Amino acid sequence: LVAQFDMLKKPVVVKPQLGSRGRHTTTHVYTKDQLRKAFNIAKQISFWVVVEEHLEGSVYRATMIDGKLAGVLRGDPPRVVGNGVSTISQLVERKNKVRNEKVSEIILDERHRGFLSRTGRDPGTIPALGETVDILSSIGVSYGGHSKEVTAETNIETKKILERAAAVVADPIIGFDFIIPDIEKPPAGQRWGIIEC
Repeated sequence: LVAQFDMLKKPVVVKPQLGSRGRHTTTHVYTKDQLRKAFNIAKQISFWVVVEEHLEGSVYRATMIDGKLAGVLRGDPPRVVGNGVSTISQLVERKNKVRNEKVSEIILDERHRGFLSRTGRDPGTIPALGETVDILSSIGVSYGGHSKEVTAETNIETKKILERAAAVVADPIIGFDFIIPDIEKPPAGQRWGIIEC
């Protein structure tokens, strides 16, 4: 495992081969010590563990019905935008006060502190003006994140690739999770990939 880890571009993601809705997945793994901890977390529910290079961007779920794209939903983790003065903890407090009632409150706990630590931050870090800081790897409104339907904004070339992938899987209903920096731009030239089917 360590030999493969050394060959991969950092950071990496460590997750169980069997899904757990991200609960046993560790992102932003840079060191061998972090790798060992992440491996032990993933092994709690799966004999096989996947180690893959980390992709930057929102997570998208493409729903395919009979080989055709039916819809794309974007999911984002809880995040804050720095003002150059406030700490991450203070920015979270402000975000909680103006959140939509359908979005869960962000309560900083050990998961958040562990995630921030792997990215070189803590709740007392002051992000630069305009700097976007993810505070957890889990995505969606139930974690204090964001979701949005983006089928219309999805680039036509991305849609074609998803439909080719659906033809390979050949099931009538498929969900592809993928990460891409900009859903509106052509995928060629972007570092992106399907991370789950």
